[in-house]
Amino acid sequence: MPDRSSAGRGASDEHDLEVDAAIVHDWFTGMYGAERVVEAMWSGLFSPSVRPDIFTFHAARNRLPHRLAAAIVQESRLASLPGLRERGIRGGHWRYLLPYIPHYFAKLDLEPYDLVISSSHACAFHVRTRPDALHVCYCHTPMRYAWTPGVDGGRSVVTGFVLRAAASRLRRADRAAASGPDVFVANSSAVRD
Repeated sequence: MPDRSSAGRGASDEHDLEVDAAIVHDWFTGMYGAERVVEAMWSGLFSPSVRPDIFTFHAARNRLPHRLAAAIVQESRLASLPGLRERGIRGGHWRYLLPYIPHYFAKLDLEPYDLVISSSHACAFHVRTRPDALHVCYCHTPMRYAWTPGVDGGRSVVTGFVLRAAASRLRRADRAAASGPDVFVANSSAVRD
């Protein structure tokens, strides 16, 4: 690590990572538990001079802290199309693209990054990294839409039908992607199990 003694940094910063890194998070619709974890990783693990770039499928930037929203370097253009994107406080229809979302993450260009952290409750860990890069998946939960679709109630009949129809395909993609990360970190023993 570089000598930071002349940078005027405190002793608590001595463990900040200085590496070309990216954080990949499924989507940002507000500041909920998973998004707070991303913010903590972004601001707490890395040196302020080399904060990681953030990639996501969709970001409601107006619901995020400014610094976090500004760190998002890429999101899907499909999710921002009229009719799909979120407007104001109304949720968008971009979630109908769920069968496509694993493909989006698998196609991200993460070649420049030595460390990739995927913050995943759905498809973010489907990213592909360079063979010599370290990919750490922080797993909030396996993709419930594929593995336990009945857990999240309150869906419309159409949404439920689409999820049931796509579940088998999503499970296959999820199994294939599970071999990608070098390390899985579960946020609880229930998720680990």
